[in-house]
Amino acid sequence: MEQGDTLLHPPLRVFLAGGGQELAIAEEVGDRAGEGRAYGNLGNACESQGDFSQAIEYHTQRLAIAKEVGDRAGEGKAYGNLLIVYLSQGDFSKAIAYHTQRLAIAK
Repeated sequence: MEQGDTLLHPPLRVFLAGGGQELAIAEEVGDRAGEGRAYGNLGNACESQGDFSQAIEYHTQRLAIAKEVGDRAGEGKAYGNLLIVYLSQGDFSKAIAYHTQRLAIAK
């Protein structure tokens, strides 16, 4: 994460660097589910810093991988995280749409 990197709290900067390593390792060993989890972790970190567009990108990648590998729980988590990001932005229609998808998986 280059833009605004100097504004990150030191522990979060370390976490983001580690998240990048987590992603690289998962990619290297072909662990698609691990890649998805890494994208979700990176998305959560970006959301906590207010970088909503990057958070959405990471959570969308997490969702796509969860669907690819048949990880229904991961899909639910991705939908829930997207819900939170859109709520944070005040985009209630998208938040409701993701909430609906999350509920469908939970049933």
